[in-house]
Amino acid sequence: MRRTRAALIAVAVGVATLASACGGAGNAGGGDGTYKIGALLGLTGSYAALGEQSQKAINLYVEKINAAGGINGRKLEVVFADTTSSESEAVNQLRKLVTQDKVLAVVGPNSSGESIAVKPISLSLRTPVIALASSDSIITPADQAKYIFKHFPSTEDSLRAQLEYAKSQSWTKVAILAANNGYGQEPLRLLPKVINEYGLQLVASETFPPNATDMSAQLSSIARTQPDVLLVWAVNPANAIVAKNAKDIGFKAKLFHSPGGGTPLYVQTAKGATEDTLVQGSKIAAPDQIEPSDRQYKVIQDFVSAYRSKYGSLPDQFASNGWDGMTLITAALEKAQVNPGNVQQARDKLRESLENNIKDFAGVNAIYSFNADWHGPRGIEGLAVLGVRDQKFTLVKAY
Repeated sequence: MRRTRAALIAVAVGVATLASACGGAGNAGGGDGTYKIGALLGLTGSYAALGEQSQKAINLYVEKINAAGGINGRKLEVVFADTTSSESEAVNQLRKLVTQDKVLAVVGPNSSGESIAVKPISLSLRTPVIALASSDSIITPADQAKYIFKHFPSTEDSLRAQLEYAKSQSWTKVAILAANNGYGQEPLRLLPKVINEYGLQLVASETFPPNATDMSAQLSSIARTQPDVLLVWAVNPANAIVAKNAKDIGFKAKLFHSPGGGTPLYVQTAKGATEDTLVQGSKIAAPDQIEPSDRQYKVIQDFVSAYRSKYGSLPDQFASNGWDGMTLITAALEKAQVNPGNVQQARDKLRESLENNIKDFAGVNAIYSFNADWHGPRGIEGLAVLGVRDQKFTLVKAY
């Protein structure tokens, strides 16, 4: 029976080694003996499209694990908290999850700005947080990020994946258009520092307010510099607006979106305007095109199968965020062998386990290896370049 249960759990998470974990008991992480995890997501506001998808995947994950008998005979329980896509509310809700709900760890928030805001709170409350965002500022400097990790590849790695592909296509003149928020500011800062390594030229840099509804003026200004490719750093619906505006004004450069565009919402909202555009995103967007030899193949196929069975649709990378976040936490709990009767001891040991035991770990969105100096994935392995053909994502390049 124990062997059967372990096999079912491995199928649910797509990781053969994930067969057991630890969590809270009594008042430590679950009043009824469950393992209680917090999910700090933007379920309303500007990041709702991200948070809702993460929530669906987290619910599916918990359902699969609990249907297989739970972890070490205990059920998983998730307490959801809505940040309202606000940095201040993210801080408030993290405090509540930790001090009132007594969770062992937290998955989320969805955005870089929110994640940076909760970083000092995770440290002061000594509670592990797996941020579902990309900014390197979330996990630097290391001494201030002792309790916060991030599952999403860094902004710099995403930029490098974009530039690597641009170079392979002999696109020498590069421009960038970014939202004027935490997500867009970092690539604006980093791009001038890394572009020279690829022998490319930065010819234009423009920003727009995150809630902007027309970027035609910025696109027209960029067009005058005659770039070969435009890197667009934003989340939907801004990506779709940029694509529609570009089509309307006859913008000639190739649009190359950041991971914020790697969701079906981009294609659905902009409709025909997305044709032949590119996205640096996740392989999950085109799962049927992944080679069986790819290290992430089985993990992705297992997740896609479970998600399609539950929801009747293909998961996007924001759903993958929630799935990977839960997988990392439970895999670390498996190794930690914590005493669930002491919630703070459990949190501390879980943090240590994430840092010491997550090595070369294949997830849906990345390959994960954490250490004391870096609490996130590093390098472009596991990333992808996606294209849009006939209103669907295609896998152009797998790293």
